[in-house]
Amino acid sequence: MIVTTFKRIAKLKAAVVTLGVFDGVHLAHQKIIRQTVMEAGRRKAKSVVITFEKHPKKTTHKEAPPILTTTTKKIELIKKLGVDILILVDFNKKFASITAKAFVENILVKILKAKVVVIGHDYGFGKAKEGNAELLKKEGAVLGFETLIVKPLFVGNKIISSTGIRNAVLSGDITAAKKYLGRDYAVIGRVEAGKKIGRTFGFPTANLNCFNEVVPKEGVYAVCIRMEGKLYKGACSISSPTFDKPGKPAAKPEVFIFDFKKSIYNKIMEISFIKRIRGSQKFKDIPALVKQIKKDITVIKKVLK
Repeated sequence: MIVTTFKRIAKLKAAVVTLGVFDGVHLAHQKIIRQTVMEAGRRKAKSVVITFEKHPKKTTHKEAPPILTTTTKKIELIKKLGVDILILVDFNKKFASITAKAFVENILVKILKAKVVVIGHDYGFGKAKEGNAELLKKEGAVLGFETLIVKPLFVGNKIISSTGIRNAVLSGDITAAKKYLGRDYAVIGRVEAGKKIGRTFGFPTANLNCFNEVVPKEGVYAVCIRMEGKLYKGACSISSPTFDKPGKPAAKPEVFIFDFKKSIYNKIMEISFIKRIRGSQKFKDIPALVKQIKKDITVIKKVLK
């Protein structure tokens, strides 16, 4: 897969294009992207995904939903779907000012040579989100491309959405998040120095400064860890009320990696949340905390077996 920008993209003869934020690259996103890849193969065209380096609302509204997926992870996930070209857009004020009609004429048709445009059922684009499926169909009839609208995807009676996944993760319902994502929810970050309290009673933890903006609800989780191409198992605590100051809970995951003793400060780590074991508790003393940690590890090892 080629990752590029509109300015650097090579000339195309024909393309099937989809566009969106694709935060999380969840099952509904995957459906849209797979449809794009399939149509491109059928028409002997290039499959093109247009997405954004930051959420558009950071430019249009100054505030945006917290991201589920870092740009690097989003690229990795989209690549796995067989896409030919991924265009990363810096959604700045200049880009936000492009009208929907100008976007269709100057970008979709002139630059990308779109023969088919694939969108979700409720997708809006262009200045003030004035562009929609109706406009695409109207423009396509004149400019020579087809518009395909992908129907929403449901889990039970709920439409899969990035908002729904954020809510599930923030509430600690990582089982629901997994159903919507099609994989375990994960965060990526850099290991940094913490309070170094855990090592004093036999459970040294790696403290993760997350690049993702959505961290699961406080509690203890069974996790899998990916670091430098290797996989590990472990326990993760989010918020540690026994040692935190009142009103200032820790916002960073603390990971105890099983059977691991290396120094890993500044390493990049990915944590996949497998199961929430319990909520956070405050313990009267260290012996009580250690006793609970040992119980948690026993449970977690059974979960991850």
